[in-house]
Amino acid sequence: MKKYSAIIAARSGSTRLPGKALLPLKNIPMLTFLIRRLKTSQKINKLILATTKLSADDALAKLAKNEGINVFRGDENDVIKRFVEASNAENIEYVVRITGDCPFVDGDTLDYCIEQCDKYDFDLATTKTYFPTGIDFEIYKASVMQHLHETLLTIEEREHLTLPIYNRAKEYKIFDIQPPVI
Repeated sequence: MKKYSAIIAARSGSTRLPGKALLPLKNIPMLTFLIRRLKTSQKINKLILATTKLSADDALAKLAKNEGINVFRGDENDVIKRFVEASNAENIEYVVRITGDCPFVDGDTLDYCIEQCDKYDFDLATTKTYFPTGIDFEIYKASVMQHLHETLLTIEEREHLTLPIYNRAKEYKIFDIQPPVI
């Protein structure tokens, strides 16, 4: 059986909307809202926040610790490096990538996606283009990202975690997760 851990990517330094992860949603910080929704998952082993080492992200790290989840602090600009180091530190086999600005994902939908992933062999599984915008999960083998991290990638690929896989789609097994039929 595959083991999945979810890593939430969040930082305060967004250029479009700085500090968005701490903006209120239902009278609590958006990141708190997101963490609480994901904690209902029955299929993930761990839930981790991956943020930067910058002091501006201390509030995010404190919030995550207060919510009882692990925190990994890494490189500000190299997202691949941050995720690989977080995966290695937590001994993760399959990573569920969640962005801190998608508060409407939830544990039930995450569990459905993991159930679908258990049926297939894949390097990357994604809900993109099949689920509504804002219900985004990308699930990948940590070993695949480790390999990519060790290769020569562009700055853009290092900033956008799964972009190198999409850019090399012929080399990887990409599984499109379809929404449930209701």
